[in-house]
Amino acid sequence: MLTRVNFLLGFGLLVVILFYFAFTHLAIAPLSALAPDWVKPVAGAAVLITAGLTVQILAVAMSAMAGVATYPRGPNALAIASQAATVCGHGALGYAAATWMGGGPPPPESGLALIGALYAAGVAMAIVEWRQRTGEKR
Repeated sequence: MLTRVNFLLGFGLLVVILFYFAFTHLAIAPLSALAPDWVKPVAGAAVLITAGLTVQILAVAMSAMAGVATYPRGPNALAIASQAATVCGHGALGYAAATWMGGGPPPPESGLALIGALYAAGVAMAIVEWRQRTGEKR
């Protein structure tokens, strides 16, 4: 159960990080050059859209990927590596958030990209392990 929660949290945070980069570089940056007065309302709408779409994507992941990160016969090496990458992503994100909330600078984009890469590795390995275990070929 805890491994499934870890997978879903990592998957959800990966989606949020991807939306952050998409909105920052594809919407906010061009808009700040063209119409700076619209940046704050669009950023607020982007946060709401990101939250709503993340919930919908997680709902699909919970149903379509039932069985990912659940190990009825015990975890194998790929499952352990998947969980370790996801936990490392949680640790890095927690450190970045604690530093920022403690009065430090916000995390740089390179740091968020690294955290996203840890989550992506954990999610990808969990899906590969699930497909190997169930014999699913896509």
